[in-house]
Amino acid sequence: YELRLTPLQLLTLYNAVANDGKMVKPRLATKIKDVGKTIDEFDKEVIDNRIASQTNIQELKAMLKGVVEKGTAQNLNAKSYQIAGKTGTAQIAKDGGYTEGKTKYQASFVGFFPAEDPQYSCIVVVNNPTEGIYYGSWVAGPVFREISDKIYANNLKMHQPFAKKYDLSNQHLPPLKKAHMSDLKDICQMLDIAPSKNEELIEWANVKPADSTLRVSNMEIGKETTPDVRGMVLTDALYLLENRGLKVEVKGQGKVVYQSIRPGKPIGSKRQITIRLK
Repeated sequence: YELRLTPLQLLTLYNAVANDGKMVKPRLATKIKDVGKTIDEFDKEVIDNRIASQTNIQELKAMLKGVVEKGTAQNLNAKSYQIAGKTGTAQIAKDGGYTEGKTKYQASFVGFFPAEDPQYSCIVVVNNPTEGIYYGSWVAGPVFREISDKIYANNLKMHQPFAKKYDLSNQHLPPLKKAHMSDLKDICQMLDIAPSKNEELIEWANVKPADSTLRVSNMEIGKETTPDVRGMVLTDALYLLENRGLKVEVKGQGKVVYQSIRPGKPIGSKRQITIRLK
């Protein structure tokens, strides 16, 4: 029979199960950022600290894992990670009831993954599937699995990556010259190296490899002068130039090797700048 719960309400319940019983209010965003700088942040709002006892929550988790392991959603079983959830197949009411004849259905799958250490909850609802099959496991389930597979493949925290030894001699450090500090920190974390000290005071940095690390210094950028974007990737160069009202013509690919307006020159009536990448 048809459900009165909205998909988001149902997902909130399953998310609470994945969260060991703590129910939180759904949010569309946790923070707003502009080029790595947090402009606004939204606190988590707890609806109920415990919707059930830990014993019941653990039993429910085991049941939801069983649905995928040996129940109605065995087609969603993944080798690399485990999914827990529940299939759903409901008739769609018409004029307040159910009539004989052509019946419409709603197929759904709701759950969370990885089952042992949940990081994501998700619901997929397909209203009135038209290919003849209307069961949740075969209509909504594969969509859920495709979403979870893509998240798993792109989130290194969810699985153990292949160990790789990096040669951190200067000639093998990233060939950076200028970068935003948030991007630089991400690169250093991936390579398991640390930038030099005082980086927390820097927004845009000049970068120089030194002794198996990256030495950074503050990049002076005036509000009324043309910034030096040589050595930058295109996205960073465009951000700095266009934010100063310049119309940018781009030639080539790679990193900026030339700019038509001299760095440090006051931005006057000439609003057109050409940058060449190589």
